[in-house]
Amino acid sequence: MIHLQEIYESLIDQIVDKGYAVGDAFLKEDTLNGLFNQLLTLQESDKMKAAGVGQLTEHEVNKSIRGDKIHWLTKNSKISFEQLFNRQIEAYSAYLNRSCFLSINDFEFHYTCYPPGTFYKKHIDRFQSDRSRILSLILYLNKDWKKGDGGEIVLYPLNEPEVIIEPKWGRMVCFKSDELAHEVLPTNVNRYSITGWLKSVNSENIIQLID
Repeated sequence: MIHLQEIYESLIDQIVDKGYAVGDAFLKEDTLNGLFNQLLTLQESDKMKAAGVGQLTEHEVNKSIRGDKIHWLTKNSKISFEQLFNRQIEAYSAYLNRSCFLSINDFEFHYTCYPPGTFYKKHIDRFQSDRSRILSLILYLNKDWKKGDGGEIVLYPLNEPEVIIEPKWGRMVCFKSDELAHEVLPTNVNRYSITGWLKSVNSENIIQLID
């Protein structure tokens, strides 16, 4: 089994080198299965709601830009697999703070489902009016994903060719929220993930990763 420190170091090295990271062993299989089953339960009980674009007074649902449905996780969840996920995120954030001198002190995540035919056009995750998002993180929950299913994420590194990443089961993608434009290609099947951000809230000095 790969030690968590090795996983964290690999992700950090990739982010420093390329501005993004891809890893396939961030969570254990039983935790992934638990999160996946919870997402399906939310979907079947109609608790996934259409996601919007913008923030606060500018927030709106616009299916010509994005078509996913979401349900927010809570930090005080009583569900064991969500608790395990939250603890892993806390551990990863603490390691980033120690290793890269970041000021991460908060996070927010939601379950995500892109129904067939939906997408998310090219965008950057950090709001102009809110600089709290430091790193974006996506954990894919697509069992038996295969080419042709769609829903790939496309990253647009500065001055580099675009990068297309397949949304395979258990894969985690992490990148700088304020720099990396990205989009989700149209999906032909239900495309599942947990998506969110590591944040620096109420901090005057947001220290970025070493370039």
